[in-house]
Amino acid sequence: MTTAATLPVPGATLHHERRGSGPVLLLIPGGAGDAGLFEGIADLLAAHCTVVSYDQRGLSRSPLDGPPADQSAEVWADDARRLLDLHSPDAPAYVLGTSSGAITALMLAARHPDRVRRVVAHEPPLTALLADPAPATALYAEVRDLHRTAGVGPAMARFAEGLGGGRAEASAPTELAPAIREMATRMHANLPYFLEHVLVPFTSSAPDLPGLRAAADRLVLAVGRDSADQPALTGPARRLAELLPAPVAEFPGGHLGCTTHPAEFAARLLAVLDVLDDPSAPAPSADIDALPVFEFAFPGPLRDQLVGAVRSGAKTTTTGLAADYATTGDPLPRPGHRAAVIDSAGRRVAVIELTEVRVLRLADVDLRHAVDEGEGDETVAQWRTNHESFWHGPEVRAELGPDFTVDDDTEVVAQRFRVLWQA
Repeated sequence: MTTAATLPVPGATLHHERRGSGPVLLLIPGGAGDAGLFEGIADLLAAHCTVVSYDQRGLSRSPLDGPPADQSAEVWADDARRLLDLHSPDAPAYVLGTSSGAITALMLAARHPDRVRRVVAHEPPLTALLADPAPATALYAEVRDLHRTAGVGPAMARFAEGLGGGRAEASAPTELAPAIREMATRMHANLPYFLEHVLVPFTSSAPDLPGLRAAADRLVLAVGRDSADQPALTGPARRLAELLPAPVAEFPGGHLGCTTHPAEFAARLLAVLDVLDDPSAPAPSADIDALPVFEFAFPGPLRDQLVGAVRSGAKTTTTGLAADYATTGDPLPRPGHRAAVIDSAGRRVAVIELTEVRVLRLADVDLRHAVDEGEGDETVAQWRTNHESFWHGPEVRAELGPDFTVDDDTEVVAQRFRVLWQA
């Protein structure tokens, strides 16, 4: 069942739709499209996750509060973040963005990396990433100016001609898959706004390379199998993948593959995202041995007890010392990080994914986190007593110094995780 609602955001009201259950997958449409762009794949995806789709501000059922104006990827990324805060407040989400929606998705990953688990950016038309951006930049400006002087029809004809291959976002409504024909009228009505206020501002925007590099482990750049003759659409994705670096995945169809090849596109997306709805399914990585290890306590009875609690589902949080990371030089973990849990014998017995990471004062650890450690503690005080005993033990002091002691102001790293696979 699909439910629809609205979300007020600064300057607009967003129409959004939700279906399915499980981890959230946010679908961000591109061009003049709206949530209906994904009608061909949404139900297929909803068998594995909670699918959230929406109309971006100023398009279809998401009106602006004021008159139309040039739009920015930064503002639209913040809209996407607000939707994730609504639909997935406690965990990062999967994201698919197509075309200009892929530009939004990339900006979301750069600005709000803690809110994304994995992002697939399908053919983001960022001209700055092309080896020679001048032809595409000139084309998009020409299409906008032609719309101003001659109207939508001639502008869209030039758009399709300039991109080559005949599969641009400008495809006529009759070319759309049957499942999304209901959107055709809305899409046509959106074209003036898209051509005037979205096309040039988005394609000419500069990607946030430092922010994207920091989130590169969660990014996949995607290109359509039938888009090879459209370098203005595939070139930016391939170049960005080289710069970060990040993987490139080929998808069925062309720029509108989600509408022309819905079943194949959905299957490919689920595979690329590693969406798993069964912890006993095959491991999310093709090679578990390639994952970093996650060690609970030290080898011995305590580790085996904790690993058993992880595998049974009793343990979904853990707490580390910030000082430990400072001593080893390892970076603090982030949501979306995956690792192989090892037992006392060094065997990789499970794969976990972090869904939340907080750096807190020891005195600020909350009851929910303490209980979810799965060690039988019923109060924060009881949890703290047991953890202080461990942190003041000989193994920890051998690593952090013989006089190491924790107090209220000691920084701890509170982590929440889910089990993706277990042996």
